[in-house]
Amino acid sequence: MKYLTTAEIEAELAEVLESPKDNGTLKLIVRRPQEDEREVLETGELDIEKGLVGDDWLTDDGNYETQLAIMNSRIAALLAQDENRLKLAGDQLFIDLNLTDENLPHGTRLEIGSAIIEVTAQPHNGCKKFVERFGLDAMKFVNSPVGKQFHLRGIYAKVVQSGTIRQGDCVKKIKRQNVKKFTIDVPDSIYERAVKMAGRLNISLDEFFEIAVETYLEKRNDKVTR
Repeated sequence: MKYLTTAEIEAELAEVLESPKDNGTLKLIVRRPQEDEREVLETGELDIEKGLVGDDWLTDDGNYETQLAIMNSRIAALLAQDENRLKLAGDQLFIDLNLTDENLPHGTRLEIGSAIIEVTAQPHNGCKKFVERFGLDAMKFVNSPVGKQFHLRGIYAKVVQSGTIRQGDCVKKIKRQNVKKFTIDVPDSIYERAVKMAGRLNISLDEFFEIAVETYLEKRNDKVTR
């Protein structure tokens, strides 16, 4: 088939960049049982330890920072040119959502179905297989400064709450305001550290802050009684 040229990609870019910043849509779930094999799922199970259940991430990589590969569904559809070729990109989740760092800084949590995932800092770049499937111009474009700014090749995430996801599910950002009820404000540096610690402990941010406040109060009471 004829791959898109850089000019053809640029001509359609405006539509790609119109993806919503919140309340996006899970357009496609793709499981990779083995290398170069693809299974399109209506329903998938996300697991903290296994990622997308049945996917080969655990045996192929096992790096939790790359547990889930996510691509913007609009750029994927543009480059694939045929919905049956979308799955060839190699990602598991195709989402209609703005994936920029400004909108989804690493540590951001997304609710999909009954699962929660967390964006990681691991870069997601085009590779040799991407060239074979979508052409050299496509690979150069997603790896260009513009491509990296908008994460057109995609982002990585990890599962922090196991659950069921379905095609068509709403993809919601978990707002920071939900974890600011114990203080007037939470500085970004503290918030980012809290996100990481909560992820390691496999608890919600609310639970993390509750534990932090309780621990602080206990230590303060101990000092008072001494």
